[in-house]
Amino acid sequence: MTARTIMLCVALGACGEDGGRGSDAVGDGLAETDTAPEEVADTAAEVIDDSAPEETSDIALEEVADTAPEEVADTAPEEVADTAPDMEVGPGASPFEGLIVFNEILIDGATDGDPNGDGDIDAVADEFVEIANVSGEGIDLGGFSLVEETLPEVPRHVFSQGTTLAPGTVIVVFGGGTAPDDIEGARFVVANAPDPGIPFGLSLDNGGDTLTLRDAEGRLVATLSWGEGAPLAPLSDESWTRAPDLSGALVPHTSAAPGVIFSPGRRVDGSVFTTP
Repeated sequence: MTARTIMLCVALGACGEDGGRGSDAVGDGLAETDTAPEEVADTAAEVIDDSAPEETSDIALEEVADTAPEEVADTAPEEVADTAPDMEVGPGASPFEGLIVFNEILIDGATDGDPNGDGDIDAVADEFVEIANVSGEGIDLGGFSLVEETLPEVPRHVFSQGTTLAPGTVIVVFGGGTAPDDIEGARFVVANAPDPGIPFGLSLDNGGDTLTLRDAEGRLVATLSWGEGAPLAPLSDESWTRAPDLSGALVPHTSAAPGVIFSPGRRVDGSVFTTP
């Protein structure tokens, strides 16, 4: 028998010596209907009041006090501290954004002349992009990459370790051929994309394309788009160049220097770049 059953039996006087309900007690209990319900109600209420609420409140308060605050305090701050910094770093968050710009670009390698000066006029090899450091400090370009829109999985060029660009100077990447010797304020390299078979060079589409410079972590440093819906229109037979160099808007080269269609490694007026 449970404690509750014993107490009810005592209240009713209906329990036998063996702990069960006797037949006489049952008859008495049924006859005394005016008193038994009242006693049962009082006793039952007393039993419930003394046990259930106290146990429930003690257990609930103890569980809440012992578990909830500890779980929140131990997990939430740690998760924020471990993940938040990583979320702030990613494509578009390069610390070099705005410090390096595209200063000149020739998307039409079939133009007159021989931009890379190797004596071989070639539509792929003679395309070029000129990148300038407009900050006040030298920047290590090691691991930086040039990515063209239609071949994003194969960067058109990855700068070798130790490639440092001094402030106010430029580096020119040609699509192919042989790069000219460096001059004051300018370095020259050839695109090193590991294309199988026929090399695509910078793979610049004359009708419309996007060229992106990304840092060693893959984050966006600079981007340049031309074609339908883009900031620049397709341009043939000459390059787009900043006028003035480093800080001006991109304009057709002949509008900044009449009769001159490109000037890789030099300012739009033909002078050399110098460190401030």
